Amino acid sequence: MGIKPFLVASSIQAIMAQRLIRVLCKHCKAIDPNPDPKYLHLCGMTVEEARGRAHKNVGCDQCNNAGYRGRQAIFEMMLMNSEIREMAFNLAPIEQIRKAAIANGMRTLVQDGKIKILKGTTTPDEIARMAQVEGEAKK
Repeated sequence: MGIKPFLVASSIQAIMAQRLIRVLCKHCKAIDPNPDPKYLHLCGMTVEEARGRAHKNVGCDQCNNAGYRGRQAIFEMMLMNSEIREMAFNLAPIEQIRKAAIANGMRTLVQDGKIKILKGTTTPDEIARMAQVEGEAKK
């Protein structure tokens, strides 16, 4: 847009990202006895962590046999601080800024999704589909 980086970085207080995920139907969701390890890995979870807590979509009359009913947001919010502001002034790569934000306490989309998986709100494959960020899968 032709705006100088120092003007943008000095005026931003926070940056938020969100995605809408499908919510499991409360009438038919069931514990997944064998969640797919590939999706668990993409969500930063172990099989042991998910055992007895990860759910799967089943399908019933209430949800038109989809297993999902409604949507809910997952979020990440990066609060601007002096370190991140300085990185923006110096046109640092996005991945470097992201690492600094996480080090300063930012919860990523995948981490927020993991919380929703463990609460039984959605499935690991839904989070992996909607929130997969390059670099997250390497962890």
